[in-house]
Amino acid sequence: METITINVSEEIAEEFRKKAEEKFGKKKGYLSKAVSEAFMEWLNKQDDLIENALAIIEKGIKAPQLRYSKRSELYEGSHRY
Repeated sequence: METITINVSEEIAEEFRKKAEEKFGKKKGYLSKAVSEAFMEWLNKQDDLIENALAIIEKGIKAPQLRYSKRSELYEGSHRY
């Protein structure tokens, strides 16, 4: 078991305690259970985001065709004032 010290606003702490008590009852360790569950949910969400990003990268992105073959062609016909 690891001890982590965090700071959150009083409003968030109060709401979290209420929800944790509703779910687990006000028994010894109810806050630890709720925090552990919240951490795991956050971690799983991060894993899902990474998996989705990797799937997009693997699929690839269809980029438009380049209109110019040389950088100098970008400036042809344009005038600098």
